[in-house]
Amino acid sequence: MAEQPTSNAKNQHQDFAERNIAALVNAGVDLAVAQATVKRILDWTPEGEDPATYRPPHYGQPVTVGPEDVAEARAAWYANDMIPAKYNRLLDAVRDEPNG
Repeated sequence: MAEQPTSNAKNQHQDFAERNIAALVNAGVDLAVAQATVKRILDWTPEGEDPATYRPPHYGQPVTVGPEDVAEARAAWYANDMIPAKYNRLLDAVRDEPNG
């Protein structure tokens, strides 16, 4: 059986939830989305960690992107009906060299 959080941890998480849900709603986020977002953060925060400062171990780690990843993203972009065709040129654009 998992340990129940201490009342202090419960209070800390409740305060965090109330503050952040209110901030998200004030910023224009739908209440249900704000509640789900804060719940996900609290679910992912290990016992004893402050949800306001905790970051998962992989957070901020560099990600290697290879040619296969680029090709897959390009195919998904072109296949997405939500992206107007006029924006396909963004993928085809070539960055000018600084001296070119």
